[in-house]
Amino acid sequence: MHQPLLCRTSHHADHTTAAQVLLDPSRVELEQRLQRRQESHSHFMPPSLLQSQLAILEYEENELAWHAVPNPATGLLPPPERIAADAMARLEQCC
Repeated sequence: MHQPLLCRTSHHADHTTAAQVLLDPSRVELEQRLQRRQESHSHFMPPSLLQSQLAILEYEENELAWHAVPNPATGLLPPPERIAADAMARLEQCC
């Protein structure tokens, strides 16, 4: 599984800046997504590899422009539209 990072690049006269956004779903949500993809034959990675992929995921919080985390009440990430809007608002401020 690849690291779920999105980048926005802005070009300035003297440099280029890339801002990273981390989509960080709960393990349960990831397991459910992988199971659905395996059942529909739309993903190459078996769910049995999830633990090893999560174990090697590394990032520094201070390097992220936005970190989308699950809602504590539901354990799920917000809808994609909400994540995109929140991330874009943050990127407009920082980049």
